[in-house]
Amino acid sequence: MIILFSGRRICYLSVILILLFTFAAGCGGGAGAKVTKQLELAVKYLSENKFEEAILAYQEVIKIDPQNVQAYKGLSVTYYLLGKTDQAEQGLQDGTFTIVL
Repeated sequence: MIILFSGRRICYLSVILILLFTFAAGCGGGAGAKVTKQLELAVKYLSENKFEEAILAYQEVIKIDPQNVQAYKGLSVTYYLLGKTDQAEQGLQDGTFTIVL
C-alpha cells in the first residue's frame, strides 16, 4: 500500500518533528552534541523528502543513544511516510522495548 502525502502535510509533519526535537534537546541527554547534530540532520532530510538519508541519520542517533525516544519516533514516521508500515511499527516496538528496559 502506497500512501501519498501532499507537500502541505509533509511540511506540517516536519514542523511537528522540529518542535518535538527542540523540546527533547532541551531535556538533556546522553551523547550531547553528536546526537543533536544527527537529529537536526534527520529532520532536515525529512523536510526535504530525503527519506533514506533521514533513516540513516535516525539510525545513527540510535547507535549513539539507544534510549533516544525522538530517534525511534522519527524513524517510525519516516518509514510510515515511505509506506513501510511494518518497519514503522517495528521501530516503535524496538523503541518501546529499549526504553522500558
